[in-house]
Amino acid sequence: MDEWGTWWDVAEGSNPGFLYQQNTMRDALVAAVHFDVFHRFAGRVVMTNIAQTVNILQAVLLTDETTGTLVRTPTYHVFAMNTGHQDAQALAVH
Repeated sequence: MDEWGTWWDVAEGSNPGFLYQQNTMRDALVAAVHFDVFHRFAGRVVMTNIAQTVNILQAVLLTDETTGTLVRTPTYHVFAMNTGHQDAQALAVH
């Protein structure tokens, strides 16, 4: 799968060309649903890529403009919670 992730309206007052959007629980839920689908079809889906990682669209990290530090987003935490599934075997559940 080429790229996945959310694309909402850019944050008010930001440069529309940079596609900056605040990451919320809504994005975390979208990531969790994607991971569920990827796990379900792991026999057919070889690789997936989140579209962006820092400061744009469904970012995993956002930069705090005042301090320059990186802030972990809700999407980051979904990635962290799913690390236990890496290299695991999918089991059929009915």
